[in-house]
Amino acid sequence: WSSVCAPCTVVQSGLMAQDGAESMKFVDGVMIHTRDSINYYIDTTLHHVLLRSHMLGVKVKMMLSWDPCVKNGPKKSLLDHRSIVDSKDEILSTISISRTTG
Repeated sequence: WSSVCAPCTVVQSGLMAQDGAESMKFVDGVMIHTRDSINYYIDTTLHHVLLRSHMLGVKVKMMLSWDPCVKNGPKKSLLDHRSIVDSKDEILSTISISRTTG
């Protein structure tokens, strides 16, 4: 993993008190989870916590960082990724033009 924290979303749902079921969502960072990137970049897990009188559900989504070596993340780059390529230095051929004055 890189030194920068990965974007993360935590959703906690279930019976919190005697009032009824509700859900809370905690978000940290900017997560891209649309189109094809969700298949490669988003890691999702769901865990059910059994308490004395009710059950809680905790769903965690984390975004993986891009890894071209495929050690800790996907090799495929994001759809919105743009790379700027340096221009090549071209050597212009010099053509000598002789002028005749008359």
